[in-house]
Amino acid sequence: MNGLRIGGSLVIAGSIAFAVGAILIVAGMAKVVPSAPGGVVLVASLALLGVGLRLVVQRGSTIFRGTWTRRGISWLANGLLVDALLGVLAATPALSGSMVDILILPGIIAGWTTMIGFGITIVCLLGAADRRRLAGGTIVGGFVLLALSSALTNGVSQGAGIAVGIAAAVTILAGIAGIGVLAVLPVVDGVPEAAPGS
Repeated sequence: MNGLRIGGSLVIAGSIAFAVGAILIVAGMAKVVPSAPGGVVLVASLALLGVGLRLVVQRGSTIFRGTWTRRGISWLANGLLVDALLGVLAATPALSGSMVDILILPGIIAGWTTMIGFGITIVCLLGAADRRRLAGGTIVGGFVLLALSSALTNGVSQGAGIAVGIAAAVTILAGIAGIGVLAVLPVVDGVPEAAPGS
């Protein structure tokens, strides 16, 4: 298996792991802390996504062509990797209590890097063709559902809002996993891409 497909597989695995970690937390089986089971799974999912996206952007020059597309995925990958590292550091005993405050500024920077990279990636995918546009559109659809969930929770029905919120999370993760699928089964403009070397 070449580097592109390994990266794509890690992105898919990271998306699934993130969903599992979120389920553990929402179900009350874990606290929202990095050292708890759900937190460990979430941190691991961020690392999988970060490493996978880094491999994808390095190996998928034909699939994810364009300077801004590659830059967006790179920023997203870097942000996720730093997020994962900060999650690990937050779980260490040396940074317990008030000492964890030193991670706030790096966390803000990493968070903004992740969001900017995510935004650029979505815009570039929407401007592309074939399945790349589908992946971007799926993520956007998830955010639309997320906004609807917030409106329902605050106005109509909290239960309906939660249900739509779950659908939104699943849709967003499916779109992210779609980036991995593009790498595992690369097709550009309807033509299968020759697998790059490892």
